[in-house]
Amino acid sequence: PLNNKFSGSAYPPGSTFKVVTGMAILEAGISPQQTMYSTGSFQIGRTIFRDSHRGGHGTTNFYKAIRESVNTYFYTREVGIERVAKTATDFGLGEKTGIDIPGEEKGVVPTPEWKMKRFNQKWLPGDLVNMSIGQGYVLTTPLQVLMVYQGIANKGVMYKPTVVDKFVSFDGKVENKEPEVLRKLPFKPENIEIIREALKEPVNKPGGTARILYFPNLPVSAKTGTAQNTGFKDHHSWLAGYFPSDNPEIVFISLVEGGGYGGVASGDLVRKFIIKYNEKYNIAQ
Repeated sequence: PLNNKFSGSAYPPGSTFKVVTGMAILEAGISPQQTMYSTGSFQIGRTIFRDSHRGGHGTTNFYKAIRESVNTYFYTREVGIERVAKTATDFGLGEKTGIDIPGEEKGVVPTPEWKMKRFNQKWLPGDLVNMSIGQGYVLTTPLQVLMVYQGIANKGVMYKPTVVDKFVSFDGKVENKEPEVLRKLPFKPENIEIIREALKEPVNKPGGTARILYFPNLPVSAKTGTAQNTGFKDHHSWLAGYFPSDNPEIVFISLVEGGGYGGVASGDLVRKFIIKYNEKYNIAQ
């Protein structure tokens, strides 16, 4: 209560984080067409990590992994904690964005060094498995997730967030707040484009987790997230993305605490938002 949760509270981002892990996979030189077979589970030692579908998703490449949110695809791409953590920090996770609202949280990008300092414990293989799908120790604010998708939508350019449009002095003088580039993402342009294409699939392809956002004349790109947590009876419901897909105008984020599946609770809210936005600005193609 009384906390600005948009920028002042940190949460496990769930599968919205898969674009970060996905970028680490692509930057490691792994082809998006390379496949694995999802059986529904992945085992390390005596610990079993489950897929989003208990029965598995079958043969899966990068695009299907994003479309159907296939956990085991990300579990089994062996790119290492160093690369995943660096990709996360390259996206600006683990640090404040500098938005002009007080009380911003910086979240957590966990590393072996961080875990040893925080818990005096060694990094385990399962820690990266959990992190790869936005669980475990990784924490982000909704604003930070929004910024990740803004960077993808802008093809690698990330603008500093602000709530101030302009300043008006007592004598009526107007000073507009100009856009400020916060960072340029250091990823290969072709890999950013692969992720942009993959983010169309959850909305537009059969089996997609964000089908609720399908509009015949307004293409939307999005990724759902369903994040386990200890404070609520149900999972946190996430949905992040942007529209129109090929010429983005708006990036969005929805988080419903304890709301359950990302494509339902958050999906319903985002769908209503898109409809209202289009009614006001008439951007449908």
